Amino acid sequence: MEEKRVKNKILSLLMVLCLAMTLVPMAGAAAAFSDLPADSTAPSLEAAAENGLLQGKDGKIMPYANLTRAQMAVILVRAFGADQQADLSGFLDAPATAWYYADLAKAVQMKVFQGDQGRLRPDSPIKRQEAF
Repeated sequence: MEEKRVKNKILSLLMVLCLAMTLVPMAGAAAAFSDLPADSTAPSLEAAAENGLLQGKDGKIMPYANLTRAQMAVILVRAFGADQQADLSGFLDAPATAWYYADLAKAVQMKVFQGDQGRLRPDSPIKRQEAF
């Protein structure tokens, strides 16, 4: 039990450090997003894009849209460089053809994502407590 707690604390620390690293501007050209906000969040979003954590879609980063569970899984997998995938065949809402399937499988393998009653709810907005 104690070993599991220590592992969880270490994983939490690593997640915080990885997310904090996105706040540090990196060298290189920032991605040009047509909807990049003109406020204090812009440098963080640009740094996250330059680090490969965020890619946006169709030239947009959608900074005010809800973050889905699948999107969060992709960000975590990219931050940690995960490469091993779990078997998602037991989940009813994780189609193998989905754009996020491989990253969701990696997030489940990392044990940063868990299902509930055979569902991962990848298209649902992620709640704050789930993200932490």
